[in-house]
Amino acid sequence: MDFFRGIDRFLSAHLTPAVKKIFLANVLVFIAIQFMFGFLPRTSSREIIDVFLAENPYYDLPAFFLWQFLTYMFVHIEPLHIFFNMFILWFFAPDLEARWGTSRFWRFYLLTGIGAGLFHSLVRLIFQYEAAPVIGASGALMGVLLASAAYYPNRRVYVWGVFPITLKWLIAFTILFEIFALRGATGNVSHITHIGGLITAYIYLTGYHRTADIARWRFMG
Repeated sequence: MDFFRGIDRFLSAHLTPAVKKIFLANVLVFIAIQFMFGFLPRTSSREIIDVFLAENPYYDLPAFFLWQFLTYMFVHIEPLHIFFNMFILWFFAPDLEARWGTSRFWRFYLLTGIGAGLFHSLVRLIFQYEAAPVIGASGALMGVLLASAAYYPNRRVYVWGVFPITLKWLIAFTILFEIFALRGATGNVSHITHIGGLITAYIYLTGYHRTADIARWRFMG
């Protein structure tokens, strides 16, 4: 028990309340999935995840598995996937929660993640292409990055801990990369979901500040 209390004290000292809960939820789901892999064949485990937990465009809207738009953003399978997503959450999200308050941050994070998944599903339904199930917090985290760049555009960060760049340029390059990546989209990264997260976050932020001028967000409410 002292071990778990120590972890809780450490997280509470470095993370705001909502961010701590999101972080723990992602880590606990990741651990549960690793246990599932130990008890069930990996193919069976992946089928369970793809049908019931992932954002699967063949089930979410067509079969009304609407909970997938929420659950997918807490599911990670590969260690590097959860590591990088939780690093982004840890680094950028607490300042937003401290600025907005816990309730508003929860609303922004969940709506951005749900919007990203819904965008992916709708695009697939409209254009009728083959689409793999989506897991991970990246859609919501794209929104976190956009909001951070809007509020703190000149804050300097270091890519890979080496290359300095301000947030306004980081988000600009990120948006361009996601758009160009669509042309040759392969592998396990859902760039459509990332773009959906960016669009949802932009709509939320412009509605919150009642302006479409991204340069003014940092001066307002």
